[in-house]
Amino acid sequence: MEILTIITITLNIVILLISLYLLFLFIKCKELHKYPNYNIMIISLIILIDNAFRLFPAKNYHEIIQYTQAFTLTFLDKLFLTTITSQVFIFFLGMAKAQVYYKYERTIFYLSLFIPMIICIALTTLYILIGGKKNHEDINHYFYCGSNELKDFADPIFNSIFLFLNICYFIDLLAYVFKTMKQDTNDEFGYGKQFCKFIGMLIVNSLIFAVSYLIIFHIIPMEYIDIIYLIICLTIDVYYNINEANIEATKKIFCIKTNHLDKNSLIELNGDNITWSCRTTVK
Repeated sequence: MEILTIITITLNIVILLISLYLLFLFIKCKELHKYPNYNIMIISLIILIDNAFRLFPAKNYHEIIQYTQAFTLTFLDKLFLTTITSQVFIFFLGMAKAQVYYKYERTIFYLSLFIPMIICIALTTLYILIGGKKNHEDINHYFYCGSNELKDFADPIFNSIFLFLNICYFIDLLAYVFKTMKQDTNDEFGYGKQFCKFIGMLIVNSLIFAVSYLIIFHIIPMEYIDIIYLIICLTIDVYYNINEANIEATKKIFCIKTNHLDKNSLIELNGDNITWSCRTTVK
């Protein structure tokens, strides 16, 4: 058990360091202050806050703190699934429905953020009110919502809805990119690279849903839940944030020669910074 604890703490620390660096990068570089990037940053913040709370041993503190920890962790785990789904939706609109996206960019961002957030808050509140909090002292030191019939019934439905939306958005997105890639015979705008990027994103998104199902149905042994969940969180955080804009921003901070977007770019938006139909020139 000591080895598992060390691995868990190590994974938490690595995730915290990566997320803090990404937060620093986002604050430091104004070029990243675009709505699609906001959503990616929110994903990193969810992972950051979630894992920071998991490191806090609340057992010897007041019940209010214990309930706060239980509510926060339950809420963020739900919000994590909804936010990665919203990001796929934004990717699809930004590429396949660019005119609609630009026209309602701010509205789309806030609706895709706050509607799922309200749903997650409502579910979490019900879970805590009915099931209270729980703590497995022999396995972990944090509090989470307790098991209850509502949770056993609602969790699979919640996961299935957002997994279904994920898959639908990805199918539409991949179909659009594949169709455009066939038309762009010279792959001038890098659609082949984008297609591979989205395939990878579909895989990592599906992994977090798969793990969530395994947790819901108690298939993963309790002592391994944290390690597996943390590995998936780390994978998603790294995969979503290894992109051209973050790489260029890092180079800029460390005074390395970078690629800047040409003023004559065909499309201004660069989403997860995969260069949505933009020409780049070295300057």
